[in-house]
Amino acid sequence: MTGYTEDPLFPTTPGAYDESHNGGRDAFVSALQADGSALVYSTLLGESGRDAGTAIALDAAGNAYIAGKTSSRTFPTTPGVFDPTSNGSADAFITKPPRCRPPPR
Repeated sequence: MTGYTEDPLFPTTPGAYDESHNGGRDAFVSALQADGSALVYSTLLGESGRDAGTAIALDAAGNAYIAGKTSSRTFPTTPGVFDPTSNGSADAFITKPPRCRPPPR
């Protein structure tokens, strides 16, 4: 699942891409056990602005791809990205979080 949180104590799992809240609103990506009983993986994504995951899709290997929006001026990007700069009040993003473990099958 994906969404956003303003909670500085939002649960993340050891080894997550980003284990600490960055201020403002952070996007998150989390996976639960199939029965909902436990958190399998959870990471935050964002910087000091308002970041939100709005959609999630899985590929055949179970890798997560997240779409969302950000107002962070320093939202994390990779070399060669289409546009690494902030372009105003909000920008869209699509990302495959590193170290995002495939969900249980």
